[in-house]
Amino acid sequence: MANVQTTNSTQPEPKPLGYKELLSIRNYLYLLGAQFVSDLGEGVYRLALAWAMLEMTGSALMMSTVLVAQMVPAIVFGIFAGVMVDRGNKRKYMLRADFYRALVVAAVVALWYLDLLQPWMLILASVILASFTAFFTPARSVAVRFLVPDHALMQAKSLSTSTNTIVSLVAPALGGLLVSIDMGLAFLVNAVTFFLSLLLISLIRNEELTKVVEGKLNFSVFKQSLQEGYRTIMGNKTLKSLVYYVVLLNLLLAPSGVLIPMYAFQVSDMGAAGLAVFEITFFAGVLLGSIVLGYLTRWPKIALVITGILLLLAAFMVLAFVKNFYVATVMMFVLGLGTPMTNVPLSTMFALKVPRELLGRASSAIGILTMTSAPLALSLSGSVLAVVSISEFFMYCSAFGLLLVVMMLLNPVIRKSEA
Repeated sequence: MANVQTTNSTQPEPKPLGYKELLSIRNYLYLLGAQFVSDLGEGVYRLALAWAMLEMTGSALMMSTVLVAQMVPAIVFGIFAGVMVDRGNKRKYMLRADFYRALVVAAVVALWYLDLLQPWMLILASVILASFTAFFTPARSVAVRFLVPDHALMQAKSLSTSTNTIVSLVAPALGGLLVSIDMGLAFLVNAVTFFLSLLLISLIRNEELTKVVEGKLNFSVFKQSLQEGYRTIMGNKTLKSLVYYVVLLNLLLAPSGVLIPMYAFQVSDMGAAGLAVFEITFFAGVLLGSIVLGYLTRWPKIALVITGILLLLAAFMVLAFVKNFYVATVMMFVLGLGTPMTNVPLSTMFALKVPRELLGRASSAIGILTMTSAPLALSLSGSVLAVVSISEFFMYCSAFGLLLVVMMLLNPVIRKSEA
């Protein structure tokens, strides 16, 4: 064992890839392009879906129902999908998911123009789309690990975050424009983007993505696969610590969805426009933070995570004591800057530590944990805000972030994880 460590220590560290070199990996470029067009279409679809339901029913309850319908399948099918993706043809799972999602949205388009679309049909379509997405998402996560060298994985995740940020800025504007022109057109754009994503993924050529584990997948094998994944993650001290920190960070960030709109209402007399300024500034920070990460590849990842958390808690602390719109706008940028610097290195550490043959299960498990912890944090935030002020809540967030930093610094497993 000592000989192995000596050999590894004498090997030169791979030179980090720049964004230009990363994008020269053709298979990865196809996957990134597929992510961009499909996420853009989904962003447009979500806005059109909410607006269509509002037009058809005028009910806030029905709007919330259709949003819940998008979350439940991801939780229910997540673990099943992880096992199947690990054992199956990842490329085929992505292609099938895109194909069937495109067909579902095309059916919604046809029903809309035939004036046959009913609210229950939108809910059903949301459930079906989310079910296929539950398979597509872990397959895409695994694909990145196979298509990109390990030493370039953080740059790839940073680029993916940048793409998501651009989509988050563009999709609502595009969706609003298309809905104002014609609701059916907004749905149609989503169907087309799924077909474009399918086309791009069909161009990917990688043998690792098409490998299939031999043997029939029955209940016994499925149970064994789940147990193997659980034992691997929870039996590895580093992976177990990373899972805890991912959940805790999600609990730290989730309340922002409640706090920021309420804070904008307090400090701005611009109404919804003030909140829009906060949102745009936040995403601008996320975009810059994602780009900067690509040039900090030689930093220890845990140092990047702690830097990101410190930025978040500094912004929360300023917001706790300052009630100025312009200062708050700057703090939104700082929050955005700290978000990818926290999430991206942490998720990269997790992806690199998980054996490739278990990555589908691990990705699904993390997705389920974050999806279930976010609503918990949001509901808890609402209850806490009933008895404390927004300023006090921001201070509690700062204290929680500081506690998280101390926990990481005192955790020898995390400190030594990159040694």
